[in-house]
Amino acid sequence: MATAISYAQNFDHLCVVVSGSVQNYELQFVADLANAADAAVRGSLVTIDPTTNKFVLGMVNEHSKPMLLVHAAGDLDANGEITDPFRGSWTAYPLHGGYEYATSEFVADADYVAGTPLAGGATDDVGYVTAAAANYSDKAVIGIVSVPPAADPVSNGQTMVIRFWGDFTPAVVLTALAS
Repeated sequence: MATAISYAQNFDHLCVVVSGSVQNYELQFVADLANAADAAVRGSLVTIDPTTNKFVLGMVNEHSKPMLLVHAAGDLDANGEITDPFRGSWTAYPLHGGYEYATSEFVADADYVAGTPLAGGATDDVGYVTAAAANYSDKAVIGIVSVPPAADPVSNGQTMVIRFWGDFTPAVVLTALAS
């Protein structure tokens, strides 16, 4: 199956390190995608499955290190072959404190204001970031909103992004750690 190539594919999903103290290439983590059927796109929230050492969508558990995919299945610079997108390199930015990120992969109907803690989406929202619940200590906090969702100027306003500071705080409630 050939991947359609278009200029618009450069802007349909975004993941950008907006600011921080070192160059982005020094942050990248490289692994394979565990499940070829996953709808992984640039900006998707992923973690490493400790049994396979491969990327999986969402949080494996509440103490997994969250990352945002830099490359996606349709990105030509991530693929070994256009006909087999899972032969290329998949890279992700680990969500570290001290860096501001922008991603297009967030739950649109959540309420975001500056300072809102973010968590990984669940069930239908796996692979997305979302506002953490009021009692967020039973989930890992992956970031703090710096700029609520807005049109991204790089994509000429075609793509909405949320900007946030990476802040990985693992779950602290005992019931969450048992999962």
